Amino acid sequence: MTAKVFVTQEAHRYNYAPAEAFGEVHFITQKEMSTVGNSRINEQIALDIKRFLAGYIPGTDYLITSGNPITGAQIMMSLGRKFGDCEHNMLKWDSASRQYLNHKVRPCDAN
Repeated sequence: MTAKVFVTQEAHRYNYAPAEAFGEVHFITQKEMSTVGNSRINEQIALDIKRFLAGYIPGTDYLITSGNPITGAQIMMSLGRKFGDCEHNMLKWDSASRQYLNHKVRPCDAN
């Protein structure tokens, strides 16, 4: 099974091509969260996140946080709710080496 790289929110100013070294790149959403409670945009983002969760395999696939931090936080909370204490592969851009580096992360126990 080939790993996938999921980007939380596509930002047009970034080049995600170097992430293809880890797998096929998929964008969870392109939309920006709205502050309006009954926003159709927020409903669409919720559907985008549900689709992502259905195809994401913890420990196999990779995540890149990009774009609006609120959208990224919503996605990370959804991961924690669905998968609990699983290890996740997070890719971080390293400017010095000009490549993505993998960081294995787990939810922190704040109790």
